[in-house]
Amino acid sequence: MKHFVALLLTMPLLFTTGAFAQYTERVQDTTVFVDWELNVKTGFEDDVKFLKRFKKDMDKFAEYNQIPDSTHCDILFIGSSSFRKWTTVKQDMGPSKVINRAFGGSMVRNLLFSYDVVIKPMHPKKIVLYVENDLPTTKYPIQVYKTFDFFRILCERMRSDFPDVPIYILSLKPSPSRVSIWPSVTVLNTLLKEYCQTNKKFKYVDVASAMMDAQGQVMTDIFVQDNLHMNAKGYEIWTQVLRSKVLGDCDCGEDLE
Repeated sequence: MKHFVALLLTMPLLFTTGAFAQYTERVQDTTVFVDWELNVKTGFEDDVKFLKRFKKDMDKFAEYNQIPDSTHCDILFIGSSSFRKWTTVKQDMGPSKVINRAFGGSMVRNLLFSYDVVIKPMHPKKIVLYVENDLPTTKYPIQVYKTFDFFRILCERMRSDFPDVPIYILSLKPSPSRVSIWPSVTVLNTLLKEYCQTNKKFKYVDVASAMMDAQGQVMTDIFVQDNLHMNAKGYEIWTQVLRSKVLGDCDCGEDLE
């Protein structure tokens, strides 16, 4: 709860009526209601060169889009380097046909900016999303609630284009190298979980809890030297969780639950 309080205290909310929200009292029957006048104005600014820094990846995806059957799959993985570095994902998620369109260092804004190349041309039965780079960026810092809004916008766009495709949103992992943002990660994971609980076809997958030991501490032997990306043991944990959640309720693999 203290994380939510801290988040609310730091939100730069601007109201049309000035620094404080205005309200009027309204009496209905014997009850007095307070009607608040709220008009939250918020936005975010990016350098277009920053968003276009993955041109080589986009050119590769655009080329693949022209190849027959290259866009059809059981499961589409999209996101950042934790997916991109999962070199055994096709074997680990077998017998499903997997296409991995993750690119390292990407943020949710990159997926939105390059959506028409990375996601829109695809024909998946399921989509799995993992991105953790929006929060820790220092050159273009972004607050938790804005990060969540980018997630929401991306998910709604995918829902519009893929109305019958279940979309799995993975929790952000507790990377030891990013311990300073763990409070923000906890808040964002909670927001994503609640979002999935209230939106049909979105499914929250908690990989973070599976990365903790019996004492509730992050396992230290599941990461490579940078303490950000995972080693084979870390991906074994993700494989167990995802095979249960993703393959467990679809017709493209064995029900392991």
